[in-house]
Amino acid sequence: MKMKNALWNSLSFLAIVGVLAVLVVFAIIFFNPYSQINPLPPPTMPAALFIPSNTPTQPRLPVTWTPEGDNQQGAGPSLKPSSTPIETTTAQYMMPSRTPTPTITRTRTSTVVLVKTTISSYRTATRTPTRTRTPTRTRTPTKNLTGTALAEFATQVKQTQIAGTATASSVAATQTVQALPPNPSSAVETGGSSSNVWQSTNSDPAFTWTAPSPYVSMYYVYWGPDPNGTSNTTVVSPSYDPPAVTTGIYYLRLRTVFVWAARPDWTTVFIFKYDNTIPTEPTHAVETHAVEDKTWQNTVSNPAFTWDAATDAHSGMAGYDVYFGPTLEATPEVTPTPSATEFATEPQYDPTAVPSSGKYYLIVRSVDQVDNVSDWVDLFEFWYDGTRPDAPASMGTTDDPTTVSTPTFTWSAVIDAHSGLDAYEIFWGPNTSGCGTKNQSDATSTSFTVTEAIPSGQEYILCVWSRDKAGNVSSSASQATYTYSPTP
Repeated sequence: MKMKNALWNSLSFLAIVGVLAVLVVFAIIFFNPYSQINPLPPPTMPAALFIPSNTPTQPRLPVTWTPEGDNQQGAGPSLKPSSTPIETTTAQYMMPSRTPTPTITRTRTSTVVLVKTTISSYRTATRTPTRTRTPTRTRTPTKNLTGTALAEFATQVKQTQIAGTATASSVAATQTVQALPPNPSSAVETGGSSSNVWQSTNSDPAFTWTAPSPYVSMYYVYWGPDPNGTSNTTVVSPSYDPPAVTTGIYYLRLRTVFVWAARPDWTTVFIFKYDNTIPTEPTHAVETHAVEDKTWQNTVSNPAFTWDAATDAHSGMAGYDVYFGPTLEATPEVTPTPSATEFATEPQYDPTAVPSSGKYYLIVRSVDQVDNVSDWVDLFEFWYDGTRPDAPASMGTTDDPTTVSTPTFTWSAVIDAHSGLDAYEIFWGPNTSGCGTKNQSDATSTSFTVTEAIPSGQEYILCVWSRDKAGNVSSSASQATYTYSPTP
């Protein structure tokens, strides 16, 4: 058992030592990537940086050879290059100045004749003269750089380039944010509702819109009554299905998030208007010719009406459905048919003259902009009676004129088909020229009793007219005469 524990302890110690060794190796490579134990060292910087000049260099002539007589072996002339190698130990580098100057480079034709003493031939190199006018930047030598100084300069140039690249990337990123595609400008309600238009048929909308870019990540969505509202609700697809609403105005607003940035602004893409609330009822109608409501009259047969306007708090008033006609009262069981109604945009109505005597009803209901309607209201009852009643009939008395000086007369009752009988107008007096004007109190019954005794032997006449409740009086009167003649 002890040997087994000792074995495990040894193995654990070796594992810890191995892990520490690996960590040491990684630490050495991390702090000194150029260490010899790094199997993948990074590339090293070049010892010197060659900076090309912007000034065109005059073309060099090709290497020439000059005959120098026979060599020691007599095999012919030996060729020597005429150009001088550039010294490589220390170079003069010209630092650029920023002043561009036009430079004219002239190249003249040159002819080089090569002669051999023993060979009767020659070679000619011809260059065509050219005249080139090019703007150049003149670089003025300001410092002689050694190899060490050149390496320092190269390091500074690289750091400047890296800093410039970072600045350019920052500017590019800023420009990218400013140039983000816009938010969607509008949405479509899948139930057919139009934006910013009141309606009363759709209370549970759903919306879709077109993505402004294929690189949209998601959308922040606001749905509510605030025209400037924002929220943290997000959707990934270009669609949104809010819960059902009650009467009011609701705004669908979006803020787009792209894969690289989010727009800072919100855009309203749909204004949803829903109204299922009925308007108030119209009230208090009057007839413009001073005809009273539910009162018989015979003076106005062509009425006109006005009433107190109704109101609607949401979509607003559109107008009024109006019925004006006979034999109809506004009750829940009996309502006007659409074919018998007219539409008035203002709280007023001027129908044509009534065709005959009778009762006519002005029944009105309010209508809002999305066709929500109030209950029908009986605003005015126009009662018109232009028909005269009949005269009383069967008038007479049963009293004996030889004994009775204050007779009682009776007649048959008159029935009026429209406004109904109101009373009877009576004339009683000497029969000198027939019926005179009414001189007795109206009688509501079908009888009349003389209150003062009539003189003996003189004929008196009784005239009775019917009058209805509209004030129409029968065209003629019933008549009866009576002569008191007592027996001597």
